[in-house]
Amino acid sequence: MKRDSNGNERQTKANGKSGTLLTGTQPRLFEEDSPGTGIGGGADWGAVDPRLLCELVSTVTSRGGAVRFGYSRDGGAYALGLYYGGSSKTVYCSPHDDPDAMLGVWIAKYSDLPNSYGVSPAVEGQKTG
Repeated sequence: MKRDSNGNERQTKANGKSGTLLTGTQPRLFEEDSPGTGIGGGADWGAVDPRLLCELVSTVTSRGGAVRFGYSRDGGAYALGLYYGGSSKTVYCSPHDDPDAMLGVWIAKYSDLPNSYGVSPAVEGQKTG
């Protein structure tokens, strides 16, 4: 097997493309002190109200969108990636601000959109038939 510039072994996959096996030096992504993990930076998604996290994921995905949770590069701020209709936006929130309030704002914004079945919020709560 060949090795890449980081000392990782490269292998040809079944589709003919080569990929890197992580048998050599592990990338910084997996090191405990890598930047952007939120560890020691002040932001910690584990400290945010889990009901709001679940409600945001449910609200956004039921409308055909997607959510990404992360941190700023230095780990000092929350990074919330939002995707809908081919557009994306990353919003940042300092741990000194209220991350729960930020989630509430985005839950409200997405709640005003029709769900992925095209049913508007006003009709969604009504019984049919």
